[in-house]
Parts: sequence; structure tokens; C-alpha cells
Amino acid sequence: METGEDEASKRTRARLAAKRWNILRLALQRGKLPQSGEESASVRSFAAFGVFWVLPAGEPGGSWWIYRSSLCTEAAVLVKLPTGQLQLNEILHSFDNTGNICVWPAEEVMTHYLIKHRNVFSSLSICELGGGSTCLAGLMLAVSSEAKQVLLTDGNERAVANINEMLKRNRMAGFLHNEGTSCRVLRWDKKDDVLGLQGQFDIVLCADCLFLDDYRACLVQTIDDLLKPCGTALVFSPRRGKTLELFCELAQCYKFCIEKTQIYDEEVWEKHCKLQANGEKIYDEDLHYPYMLTLRKATSCNIEETAQ
Repeated sequence: METGEDEASKRTRARLAAKRWNILRLALQRGKLPQSGEESASVRSFAAFGVFWVLPAGEPGGSWWIYRSSLCTEAAVLVKLPTGQLQLNEILHSFDNTGNICVWPAEEVMTHYLIKHRNVFSSLSICELGGGSTCLAGLMLAVSSEAKQVLLTDGNERAVANINEMLKRNRMAGFLHNEGTSCRVLRWDKKDDVLGLQGQFDIVLCADCLFLDDYRACLVQTIDDLLKPCGTALVFSPRRGKTLELFCELAQCYKFCIEKTQIYDEEVWEKHCKLQANGEKIYDEDLHYPYMLTLRKATSCNIEETAQ
């Protein structure tokens, strides 16, 4: 059973919330989001668990970077990270811009986990949902595994345009050879976006996409639509209050069997424990440490039980 927040965590959350509201206030005044300084304080203050080597690719201060895994020499990709400022009209009139901000810790950790278990995905069809402007996990899997198909998706057109540019550059640089890798806009609340994709995927991936209250049920429905009868969804997400549990409750309504794992990688867990032991103020387990959810359709669960 989950325990309630202590007073220190509540105060930290209240302080960060106040600063996020200040960011929005300034954006409304200026027509764009502030880029740095005290005004940019948010849950993004904790940037990464540091399980990848990240090196500049090209000019200093540029937008292109090389992400390389210490687990696998061939697991390296060129990534174009978001730079500059989001304009207010983009915030108000485009779908979910959170993926246009950075590579979130849950995406980083999911990528690390997939690389470590890359042999499991040979000959499988994989779709990443809500991968933001990099779809780092899906892209790394396309580069390092023998997956049959990898579809990288996000609901934001700007994010998908960036992914498309990354695919072209990684192919030109010789990092990406998988011809079954592609990208497209896929909004969970748009039935037309899923047409032609129903029941096509062995694996659906998703990282830190459970906090959008208006789209949580749509996400579960989309996962259900995309998966093959014996398919599996891997979802990495921090608790973020009750959002993780709310997602699990919805998934159970769709007859998914759910396995919730807190310790799934020794290196990530050790880094998490060290951050907590050091009392890092920018690190909040509720916001930053991703749990791993494994979702299987009830039919798949029944088959496994029968086989046993």
C-alpha cells in the first residue's frame, strides 16, 4: 500500500507548482515561454539519471547530440534536442507540447532498459506512443535490435517533424539501417489516426504519458487497439500523485493484466537510492522515478496460465 506524502514533499510540490504558474503568467504576458533562469524552475530541474553518454555532434551549443549507451557499442544515435522558446500560440493551439521540451527521465530510463534487453525484440513489430520530439527509446531500439518494424509516434506535429529529420540524419550517418522504421502523427483521441494500425504490434512503448487527465482513457484505448491479441505494452512512468494508479484502474477496465515493477534495473535503482540518500532537493521520487508497468491482454494472460 502506498503511503501518503510527508509535509516536506507537499511543500516542495506546492513550491514547484507556484513557479510553474509563474511561467504561464509570464508566457501570457510575453507571448512565449522563458528559456532559463529562476523563471524556468519546474519538475524539469532533475534532468536525467545519467545512464547515457551525451556528446555534442557538430558545433558547440548546437541542437544535435550523440546519445551513446555504455551497454551496447552499436546503440548510438544522433538526436536533435529542442532549442529556443515555445511560442504562446504553439502552447495554446497545438496538441501537448511536453515532448518538445526535453528528453524526460522516464524516456531515458525506458531506453536504457530496452537496450539491455534488446534481444527480446528481434523480429517483433514495435510502436512507441507519445515519444515526444525524439522518441529516443524507439529509435535506439531500431538501431540496436533486430526488430521487424518500429513506428515512432507523437500527437504533436512539430515533434513528429523533428523525429522525421532525426531519422533522415541517422540514416545518412550510418547509425540507422532498419528499413522498417518510420514515424507519424498519432493522437490517442483521434480514431482516424489509428485506422489501419489495429492489432499490428507485438510491443507498444510509452514513457511518462499518464498525467494528462483528459487523454488517459484514450491512451488505454489506443494501446488496446494497437496490440496483437498476445501483445505486450511496456509503460514507464513516475507515480505523479495518483496518475499512475488511475491509469492502472483504467487498464483493468479494459481487461489488461498488469504487472507493476519498482526495481527493474540495478544501475537505475542504485542511482535513485543515491539521490535520495544525498537529499537532493531537485529530485522527487514521486515526479522522477519511473515504475515499469507491463500490460498484457487478458487473452494473452489466459494462454500463459493454460501453458503452465
